[in-house]
Parts: sequence; structure tokens; C-alpha cells
Amino acid sequence: MAEVVPAIPGFEIERVLGVGATSTVYRALRGDRAYALKLIKFENGKSAQADTQRFLREAATIAKLNHPGLVKLHEVGEVGERPYLLMELVTGESLKDRILRGR
Repeated sequence: MAEVVPAIPGFEIERVLGVGATSTVYRALRGDRAYALKLIKFENGKSAQADTQRFLREAATIAKLNHPGLVKLHEVGEVGERPYLLMELVTGESLKDRILRGR
């Protein structure tokens, strides 16, 4: 079943970039700039408390890191009670595809 993307004020959600166990990453526009918007999944209208805590710990960890080889975190926000991470959009092949391609 496809996830219904909530309206996020100030963003235009273009498409899904990836889906994980607890979150989905979308290509999102704000103004004329594209971002990766990671949104925690909700089942039956809510996420598990442990998933939300893990998601917010991930945000705190990313915010502390600064390296040219790592994606930059621009913003942590919330839509209703649903947290999201707004990150730098990196184009090119996925890490999964790169690993499968080998050296």
C-alpha cells in the first residue's frame, strides 16, 4: 500500500527517493531549491515511540557532524506529531547501486 504523503507547509513533494523500515525519503522543493526530506513512517496514524526517539537521535548525531563526504542536515521539523529531517540532496547513484556495482 502506498504511503499518503502529508502536506508539509512550504514544501512541494515531488517523488519518493527511498523507503526504509521506519522512514521514507522524498525529493522536496522549497522555493527553487531541492532537498531530501526524510519523514518518519506512521502506521495507523502514529509511529512507535522507540522509532521516533531513534529518528531524533539520528538527527542530533547528523547535526554534530561536519565533513565534505557527509550529507548536511539543514533542518529538523515536525508536521503534526510526525518529525522530519530536511537534508542536502545528493544526486547520482544510490549507495545500494554503488555497492552492487563493485569496485
